[in-house]
Amino acid sequence: MNFKRAFLTAIAIVMAPSLAMAQSNITIPTTLDVTPDVPQSVVFTATATCNGGTPLVQSAPITDGGNVTFSVLNVPDGTTCGVTLSGIPAGWEANSCSFPAPLSAENVCDLTVTQIAFDFDVDFEVDASVGSETGTVDYTLTCENLGNGVAGGTTADFSDIGSFAIPGDDDETETFSAIGVPYIPVANANPADTKRTTCYVTVDSVSNSAIEVGGCSGTVVEFGDDEASCTLTASVFFEGIPTLSQYGMAIMVLLMLGVGFVGFRRFV
Repeated sequence: MNFKRAFLTAIAIVMAPSLAMAQSNITIPTTLDVTPDVPQSVVFTATATCNGGTPLVQSAPITDGGNVTFSVLNVPDGTTCGVTLSGIPAGWEANSCSFPAPLSAENVCDLTVTQIAFDFDVDFEVDASVGSETGTVDYTLTCENLGNGVAGGTTADFSDIGSFAIPGDDDETETFSAIGVPYIPVANANPADTKRTTCYVTVDSVSNSAIEVGGCSGTVVEFGDDEASCTLTASVFFEGIPTLSQYGMAIMVLLMLGVGFVGFRRFV
């Protein structure tokens, strides 16, 4: 019996160093960068999760430009860890970090939060009245009241320019990615103060004075839209030469003959 106990003790003593070597302590230094910048009053939550070690899950607050270091003790071989960020407002997106085995003593995680680009399409059509006319249409797209922050309901505008050619660009589309999302009205706000994201296309110039371009006076974009669009239409306004029907022409002939007859009688 004493021999068996001694044998087991010897095995435990031999295995103890290998078990100790199979476990280690690690750190996960974590930083956060938000683009565009937000106030320090906007607080996110970083969470580190591992499938081994102590603790398995831990969270800490983090702000734009801030950092936090997670420590995990007694991490066995084969452990994997990851870091995620929560508290992301609508219209923004964040990355995450993943650390597969084998883990290093230090596992650096750089978290980022960015605004989702909002796509707006400007379509261009040329109607049949344009015929063989040629020209270039220059325009400016402006989107007002884009949400540009996660605190206070602040807004921003977006502006960019584009151009279409006739012929060549009929049924073409140009896509603009406005940085920002359709504005979300503040809860319980006075309806009179409610703002909506609206995009306009202003025609700056048309190289051919015979061509007129219309459309896109204002497109209201609701939050949650994947994309919005409007259509510019080129046409030629032509009134034509006034014409008379056959009855009108007959009356005109009679009037002219009458005037001629009167004039002839007076001067002859």
